[in-house]
Amino acid sequence: MSSTTLYRLSGISLLIGSLLLIIGDIPDFFTGNDQSSAIFTASALIRLIGAMLIALGLPGMYARFAGRAGVLGLIGFTFTFLYILVGMASETIVAFIFPVLIAHGLLNGSGLPPLGLLIISLAGALLALLGGILLGIAVIRVAMPSRWRLCLRNQQRPGPAHRGCRPHHFRSRSGLARGGDVVKAANPGGGSTCSKRSSCLSAA
Repeated sequence: MSSTTLYRLSGISLLIGSLLLIIGDIPDFFTGNDQSSAIFTASALIRLIGAMLIALGLPGMYARFAGRAGVLGLIGFTFTFLYILVGMASETIVAFIFPVLIAHGLLNGSGLPPLGLLIISLAGALLALLGGILLGIAVIRVAMPSRWRLCLRNQQRPGPAHRGCRPHHFRSRSGLARGGDVVKAANPGGGSTCSKRSSCLSAA
């Protein structure tokens, strides 16, 4: 299997898994916290299948930019993947163990979930928050062209000799903006030069 096919399959798996998670959350608005309801159990099973598909597709998505994501992307991916695993564990408990406990009278189906499940849910929410933020930052850094990042760093440096480059015109033949095509130096001393199809270089 080629890498391109792997990336496409990973994207399809992530898309279908996300849709199943959304579909599985909709019935909860109508059943409330009735854990003895068959709809509650079915929605948990749908969310479990969606989480499994996301767990299959997430590594392939990360592998596409793993070499450029750095340590930040690795930490974000790890936290996000752990969140998916925690979600799979909790949905497995709700879909398969809760019905057995309720049928034998060992669990009150209309009350709050057990304390252990609440702790697992809180841990998963914390992992989702940290992992989503870190992985999102890494993806944005990878997606931003390197010459744009260089220009942004140069503009943040103090002093007229480090103003870097600023875009002058961003027009291509198709009429779409394309950074780095035509840029000009903003250094009055003439120490920095930006030419067509080249990176923005700042003079020291």
